[in-house]
Amino acid sequence: MKKQIYLFLNILLFSCSIESSILSESASKGIDDILKFYGGFCEYSVGKVVATDEPTTTYFEVKLSKSKGVEKFKKDSKFASSNIAYRLYRNLTKEEKSNYSEIRTIIIFESGITKKYSFKTNELETVDNKTKTVDLVVDYLKDKDFEKISTILNDSSVIEYDKDALITQMEKVDSKYGNITEEGFRIFGYRKVKYNRKYKKYLRISGAIIRDNNSNELSVVMDPEKENNEVLTLEYAM
Repeated sequence: MKKQIYLFLNILLFSCSIESSILSESASKGIDDILKFYGGFCEYSVGKVVATDEPTTTYFEVKLSKSKGVEKFKKDSKFASSNIAYRLYRNLTKEEKSNYSEIRTIIIFESGITKKYSFKTNELETVDNKTKTVDLVVDYLKDKDFEKISTILNDSSVIEYDKDALITQMEKVDSKYGNITEEGFRIFGYRKVKYNRKYKKYLRISGAIIRDNNSNELSVVMDPEKENNEVLTLEYAM
């Protein structure tokens, strides 16, 4: 038998102001991060699910509604939800991260359709670590150091392709986009993907490289179990 305990319930936050005696400063930054990206209205709650035969689940839940920015993700709501969960998580302190086992998301679209997802915090921690590799790729691009990008690309273990041809194409088109800004990479979300019908799932982090001329999309595929900076492939908008 489960008993669900809500510590805080349905506290409405507006995109123009996030002031609460309950939310910590870091959690407020996380909510602000979400609203800055999507707009709309955000409600949050913190809760705990206690069961006699299951581990206790402690969660932070975010509900997003009246958001024009999220409407285009109606057919890909889990991807948008991964972004919502990660943007909250990355702003939490180390201690706060350890307090939660899940980040839950609810999106209410204009049509009334509601989509709910939950993301384990250990998975979000892996994503947070792997974004450092994505940032490294973008730093190399910023420095026009395509040779270093080549050194971290593995084009034979999981996905077979010609990395030299990929690097050559990237060099050809990179200049037309303009200089990379200080922001660098802006994450849109992540997915767990399989290749060649293999059982194992890999991590694909997707977003955009923010430039002073034309920003371009970038996805980076990595093995979530490896702690190095190896990249299995780059999906680079050309």
